[in-house]
Amino acid sequence: MKKKKYNNLKIDNNPEAFFMAATRTFARNGYRRTTMNDIAEDADMSRPALYQAFKNKEDVYCNMVLYLVNKAVEVSIKSLSQSGAIEKRFLAAMLDFEETYWGPCAKSQYALEIMHSTVKIENAISAVKLGRKQLRTVLLKSLQEAERNGEVSFVDLGMQPSTFVRILMSILAAQKYQDTANPNYLDMPLHKFKRRNSKIIKVFLNSIAVRS
Repeated sequence: MKKKKYNNLKIDNNPEAFFMAATRTFARNGYRRTTMNDIAEDADMSRPALYQAFKNKEDVYCNMVLYLVNKAVEVSIKSLSQSGAIEKRFLAAMLDFEETYWGPCAKSQYALEIMHSTVKIENAISAVKLGRKQLRTVLLKSLQEAERNGEVSFVDLGMQPSTFVRILMSILAAQKYQDTANPNYLDMPLHKFKRRNSKIIKVFLNSIAVRS
């Protein structure tokens, strides 16, 4: 993927450092309370230098979401490209995507606000939708290959692989929204959500696994 230029040497040379710093800022303050000054301080750069690279806070946020989503897709593709059973690779790819994209903000007290902000800001939600589309594509491709190899079968399931992937991703997305809307969300450790998601994915995978 072609690297984007931000007209700032510090960001261009190490975009990960900048965007992870920005992510920590939004996670700490929430979207509404975060200022360009907060972002500049956490990224260890001047406010004027930040404005040379980005128009405003929304611009930083959208580029941050895009960076995280692109990184999450890359990690998922890497997980799927590993050797081993499709069940193991598929599970790892889905969990890795969520951990890479949402993990940095998952335990923020403003997690629900951040989720709502992403949906409301057009460029941010467009980045998420594109990333999820790319994830669906690579997941679907892996299942189709596994079907050709006799590892999985959709004959008895009554749905196409594309529908299988879409439904599974929709369930997990809805579950995440319900989680963050729960008043006790911050009191629950992340490993519980990951274990729950693993169980949901495994149930789906077990429904298509070919038994020898």
